[in-house]
Formats: sequence, C-alpha cells, structure tokens
Amino acid sequence: MWITTCHRFTNRAEFLAACQVAGWTCPPGQDPEPPPGVALDILGPIVNPPEVAAGGMPIPGEVVDPRYHVNFAWHGREPDLAFQASLVVPATPSRGWDFTTPLVPIPSFTEGQLSHSSRTEFRVEGDIPGPNN
Repeated sequence: MWITTCHRFTNRAEFLAACQVAGWTCPPGQDPEPPPGVALDILGPIVNPPEVAAGGMPIPGEVVDPRYHVNFAWHGREPDLAFQASLVVPATPSRGWDFTTPLVPIPSFTEGQLSHSSRTEFRVEGDIPGPNN
C-alpha cells in the first residue's frame, strides 16, 4: 500500500537538508536520490498557470506560494520522521498520485513491425485502450 504525503519547506535548501537528515544521497546540483519504496513529485513554488496576452505573448503565472513544495509517496515503509515538520494538508490539491493498480508494460508496435519496438508504454491493467492502442 502506498502512503502519500504533501510537504512544504521554506526553500529548496531546507528540503535538501531534510533529505540529508533522512540519510538520502543528495548529489550537488541534482535532485535527491530517495531510497527504494519512496517516490518524489517536486513542485517547488506554487505558480498559477501562464496566460496569453492579446498579441500572443505569454505572461508568466503569478506566484501563489513561494515556498518549496514536494509530494512524497511511501511504499512498504513509514514516512521518514525527518519530513514530519514539513507535513501539510493542502486546502485545494491540484496534483496527486494514482496507485490503484500496478503498471504493466505494454509493447508498442508500428504498422508492419513484427518485433517489439524500443519504445514501451505503460498503462494501468484494465484500462480501455484508446484509438492508438
């Protein structure tokens, strides 16, 4: 079973410090490497979607919350205590995890191809295939 949690840190440095306290590898200039059974969805600051000006120029979205947000998914382990202080419950979550069924690799074929292609797609077992499947 997966346990999902949402976290808010003052900034990325605070997030990385918590990862180091948890004993995770944090290569310089890269995202941390969580242990097996942990998945990360790093959001960073919360920003409204961009808009398009009358002349077609994009207008960046307004920063709603400049703090550093990260969603975690924990499998076969309890959430690490190093992240307890940053735990939040979003009032209006806009992202989440979907772990209802394990993912099954589906080989992709092009017309006339008889062997497995180098591209593999994933879909949840039991999905109704779309027009391209």
